[in-house]
Amino acid sequence: MSYSLDPFKSHFVLISSAAESSFSKSLQEAHLLYVKNPSIEAHIVADQDAFAKQNKLIRLADKAWKQSRQPSLPCIEQAKTDCLPESIILADGRPRMPAFMVFVCVYIRGQLGGIKSKSTQCFLEESTTFKNMCYNLGVKKPGASTIIDNLNIVSAETLNVIHKAQILNALDESLDTFDEVAFDSTSVKGNVSWPTESNLLYLLVKRIYHMGSQLNKFNIIPMHERNFPKIIKDLNKISTKIALESGKPKCILKRKSDYNSMLGKSRSAKGKFDKEMVKIEAAITETEIKKIDILPSHKKRLLGVVAVIKGDIINLQKVIDSSTRRVMKGEKVATEDKVLSLSDADAAMIIKGGRDTVLGYKPQIGRSKNGFVSVLIVPEGNAADTGQLNAIIEKHVENTNVTPTIINVDDGYANKKVREEWMKKGVEVFSISGAKGKRSISDEEWESEAYIHARNDRSAVESIMYCLKFGYNLGRLMRRGLENVRNEMMEKILAYNFDRTVLLKQRQLSA
Repeated sequence: MSYSLDPFKSHFVLISSAAESSFSKSLQEAHLLYVKNPSIEAHIVADQDAFAKQNKLIRLADKAWKQSRQPSLPCIEQAKTDCLPESIILADGRPRMPAFMVFVCVYIRGQLGGIKSKSTQCFLEESTTFKNMCYNLGVKKPGASTIIDNLNIVSAETLNVIHKAQILNALDESLDTFDEVAFDSTSVKGNVSWPTESNLLYLLVKRIYHMGSQLNKFNIIPMHERNFPKIIKDLNKISTKIALESGKPKCILKRKSDYNSMLGKSRSAKGKFDKEMVKIEAAITETEIKKIDILPSHKKRLLGVVAVIKGDIINLQKVIDSSTRRVMKGEKVATEDKVLSLSDADAAMIIKGGRDTVLGYKPQIGRSKNGFVSVLIVPEGNAADTGQLNAIIEKHVENTNVTPTIINVDDGYANKKVREEWMKKGVEVFSISGAKGKRSISDEEWESEAYIHARNDRSAVESIMYCLKFGYNLGRLMRRGLENVRNEMMEKILAYNFDRTVLLKQRQLSA
């Protein structure tokens, strides 16, 4: 079922008795943007359709499997199993969450964080504005799980469409020209714990065995090595002992002895896992998996589980190797040779200046003169700022349709070649603060009023980092995986830009 908004109803989501809160004002801006840009609704609905078609395809396959095990009757239509998602036609079913409500909830999650948190749930219960919106849409207030399910199917492409619409709307309403921009990066903690190799060894062995011992649910002989439970118990004891001995007398010698014992048990577990995997992989070959008599949806889950087990066994060997080199041989081990997290394989060690090392991500952010976030890039790993400079400028131009006249960055972005290329494209002032930046231009240019002014203005981008981290919870992520993290950060940027729009319009009115 599809819902659409009447563009002629002013601030459709509110009624006259709604409170004049910061949320209602930002929601008014969101509604105006939504009505002004029909492509936003089209993209959200397309995301919902794509998700629904994938689910229907799985349901049809399961239905066909069940029918194949029953006597066929001429009056019963057989389900098709060879269709593609794009060929599936969606019929009328349960009412969907309206696209506009999904759009609003993107803003709510971006500003407040997790939908199931107590603070967000209290906000949704107490917000008159939100209740009025639900009433005018003719739907009940959705539960937290419903909201999360709908938000998680909103694609990165849709979020980028919303972001670009915000930027172009700011241009259209003369809130910013986007011809001045400052770029900076920051470190953001991922939703992971700090890695210790002793704990990783224990957790990897435990997870591999747990998942492998559950394969009987898929009609496959599970891992049944009787020594695994004892190995896991011993690894847990040694890991705890290593953690408790830290800082005590002779802790280095004791730790080395404990690691030696732990590595021996981990190698033993790895050898047993390899033998078990030979049997499992033989059971899921292309020929054998067709013989497994389970639902197609369960076969899909089976392949996913086996893939995780195989990945964990590879990571187990990786941790064994890095621990042997680091603890037993005293060697330095490069980050790429380590396993940093079991829950988020994309999280990286972010080493930035003289600050504390963070396990997480390193977003690149562009701030316009009037405080809009014009661009967000989240590269993989601990990417050097200098290598991201050209990409972030290009993204700014793509989002704003404006080639900036003033670009402001710090010393970490120093890239003479990129600077010269953009100066040829129309950039008048390309300021790089610090010693590297000073070497890239003449003394006369460095001391000019334009460059002094640009260096003085560079601190503004630092303030937006603080605002995003402590006002919009950008400092600690909730989701895992690079794509999910990019979407989470973009939701926070969208929420910030909506609030910034309200603030700038209020300043215009009071000027």
